[in-house]
Formats: sequence, C-alpha cells, structure tokens
Amino acid sequence: MWLPNLLLHQKPRRNGRLMNTPFYIAKRYLFSKEKKNFIHIITLISVLGVASATMALVVILSVFNGLEDLLRNVFKSFDPDLKVMPIKGKSFEKDSLLIGKLQKIDGVKAVHEVVEDNALLKYENSQLVVKFKGVPDDYFKINQLDTILAEGKLLLKKDSMRYSVVGRGVQYFLNINIRNEFIPLQFWYPKLKQKQILDPEKAFNRLNVLPSGAFAVEKQFDDNYVFLPLSEAVELMGYKNRRSYLEIELNKNIESEDVKDQIEKISGQKFKVLDQDQQHSSLLKAIKIEKSFVFITFIVIIAIAALNILFSLTLTAIEKKKDVTLMNALGASKRFLRNIFVYQGCMIGVFGTILGLTLGYAFCWIQKTFGIITMGMESALVDAYPIRAKLSDFLMVGICVLVITIAFAYKPALEASKQELDDL
Repeated sequence: MWLPNLLLHQKPRRNGRLMNTPFYIAKRYLFSKEKKNFIHIITLISVLGVASATMALVVILSVFNGLEDLLRNVFKSFDPDLKVMPIKGKSFEKDSLLIGKLQKIDGVKAVHEVVEDNALLKYENSQLVVKFKGVPDDYFKINQLDTILAEGKLLLKKDSMRYSVVGRGVQYFLNINIRNEFIPLQFWYPKLKQKQILDPEKAFNRLNVLPSGAFAVEKQFDDNYVFLPLSEAVELMGYKNRRSYLEIELNKNIESEDVKDQIEKISGQKFKVLDQDQQHSSLLKAIKIEKSFVFITFIVIIAIAALNILFSLTLTAIEKKKDVTLMNALGASKRFLRNIFVYQGCMIGVFGTILGLTLGYAFCWIQKTFGIITMGMESALVDAYPIRAKLSDFLMVGICVLVITIAFAYKPALEASKQELDDL
C-alpha cells in the first residue's frame, strides 16, 4: 500500500523532513529487500563496471602526473632555472654589461656563460660523437650538483690542470677509466671558416683533457653530454668572445616566473628566456597529448560500461510496468514517472563513480607510500612508478562519468514514462 499513499500525499516524510517522491520510489526500486533477481545482478554489474573503469582512468591520469613530476626533477638536477638564448643563430657576442645587470636582479644566484656544440670524442681506440658543454670553473660548486656524481669528482680545474666530467653512458661506451691519469680524452672540432682542406687533420681543432668524474642523471644526458672548462671549450670552438647561451641560477624559494619578466625586459628582443618547462616543452607537450588520448579512450570505455545502466533500467521498467501504469492512472505525470528512472540511473552512476574514485585514490596513496609496482629496472632516481593524484583530474573524471550515466539513464526513463493505462 505504500505506492498509492505516496501518490496521494505526493510528499512523503521521514524524520519530520519532506522527501522527493520520485527519488524515494527510485530508491525503493534500487534497494528493494525482496528476493534478489537477475535485474539486481545487472545493476550490480553496472555499478562495478563504472567503478572499475573510473578507478583505472584516475590511476592512469595520476601516473602521467607522476611522470611529469619525475621529468621535472630530472631536468632540475641538470638544467638551469632559466636559460637566456639568442633568437637568431647559435651564438651571440658576449655582453659584460648585460651579464652585470642580470646578476643584480633580486633572486638571481649566479649567471653562467656557456658554450655548447657537438664534437668527436676519442679515447684510446674508441670514438663517439658527443655534446660538450663549456661552463665556468666554479660551475659545480655554485650549482651544488653533487647528487648527479656517479664516480670520481665534479672537477674542472685544479691548479693549472684542466679536467672534464663525462656522462655515465659516454664512460661505458668508450670504456673510460676515470682513475687513469695518463690517457686523456681527445676532442675533435671542425675549424670555422676553413676554405681549403689539404690535410684532414689540420681541418680540426683538438683538445686533450683528463676525465675527473662521471655523472648520472638520465639516459638522454648520460649518453651524450660531457662538461668542459669554459676557456678550453671556447678555444676548441674558436669562439673567442662569443657564447651559446646564459644559464641563470636562482636562490631557493624564488619562483622563476617572478624573475623571468625582469630578465626579458633587460635582455631585449634579441634574446628569449626559457624556464625549465619551456626548455623541454616538446617532451612535456607529448606527455600531455598522450594523457588526453588516454582520457578520451577511457571515457569511451566508461560509456560502454555504462550501457549496463541502460539495460538495467530497461529491465526495471519492464518489471515495474504495472506500477508505472497504476501511477499513471492515479494522476502521476510523465515527468514524475520519468524522474523515477532518471534518479535510479543517477544513483547507479553516483555509487559507481564514488566507489571508483575512492578505490583510485586509495591505490594512488598505496603506490606513492609503499611503491608496490616497481619499474622493473635499477634507477638512481626512482624504483617504483611515480604517481600523483590531482583534485582537478578527479573532478573532471567524476563530472564526465556522471554526465555519461545520466545520458544513458534518460532513454529508458523516457520510454517508461510513456506507459498507458491500457497496458495494465
């Protein structure tokens, strides 16, 4: 007798509070205490399907966030906070006045002059094309890059001796013995403005330096980079008073955006100023594009999982056909009948979404705390897959899932509301 009473009073009360009648009926249909049947199984499958797809999506998005953070940490240990580069060409004429102005900016810790290019590196009977980076002698002391040291010392100058610091991958490829003080590294660089080449060996500038240490950051850097003293690198390239770019290190707790605008005003239109994200914009952009494609793919999967909601509500409408016809006869409007099944579909979607988001957050917390899923390789930076849950991702996924489930709930609700008294 609860159904006619509800329709007569229209506003059932519980604990003294008015309740929404269609919502109350929908809840009775969904949480019926009667014997469980096939429809309840389909409903449970609908909730679990939406929950599992939602959980998988938020976990994967969180993994992409963790990868972005990992890459930024890698770049931070190797790249400067800001890089001032010429807009045209590979180098520019050194401007001591400009460097002096940059050093006086609040928050700037140091300004490094840098030259960088490719050269042929020979060691005993092995050779490899590497990217050498000429930096000031105190570069490693100011930047405090001890964390990247893998072997030996981060040393570029000692008394009158000049040294180099090689990447771990370069060391392995050329079989460089850091402790051997008798076999130097030989750098070969083509001479600029060479018109005639009669003797091939005279077409190259050569530099011999001993290795002092090896660094390990990330494969991209380890397999390619070698640090050289700035004076030796300039002589090797024949650059004289020219530089490739300027590196700017900031004091702790100083945001790069706060200083970047000032540097752009001082450096003028001939230079561009790049923060760490912009220095590797192509890689970070690729990760964001891949993240977007994954999001779209999983939204489609969630939509397929939400088809179960359509089946569940359709079967419920068939099962409750007599109830719907009776309510129609008692004066219930089509909107009233439609809302019953819309609310039921919404409840299935809400329960599935909340369950999926909760399980997803729990998995992210467990992975971040205990690192249960490892990367399957030895790494100096991280052993387990990095992961970071973002509130914006959870909100975006939750809203999208709810919209999908409501959309799938609307059609069977609309069909159920069209039942006529003659169908009884």
